[in-house]
Amino acid sequence: MENGTVFHAALSFRDVGADLGDKKLLQKVAERIVEHFRLDVVDVHWHYYSPIGITGVYVLQQSSLTLHTWPEFNKLVIDVTTCGSEVDLEVILPELKAALSTDTVQLSAEIL
Repeated sequence: MENGTVFHAALSFRDVGADLGDKKLLQKVAERIVEHFRLDVVDVHWHYYSPIGITGVYVLQQSSLTLHTWPEFNKLVIDVTTCGSEVDLEVILPELKAALSTDTVQLSAEIL
């Protein structure tokens, strides 16, 4: 991929059986993506919604990784945006599905 190219991928998980209120689980999922694709974390922030829900934002040297939960609907969306490096989430999709206890996922990816 050329420098200056922006890559965006989104994973939308439904029917998640894992506890989407478990920050440690969400951290493991995010850190697995970071590790697998050798992304460089600049900062991390977690926000907790009342009564439920968590959003995690990983600011990356390459751009960003976000996780948004809707525990009341058993849904999780993961967005990855990178500059100059493609992130093929399909490669680790089986691992993420197992961690989240779901087979229901939609993947979309585009080069901007």
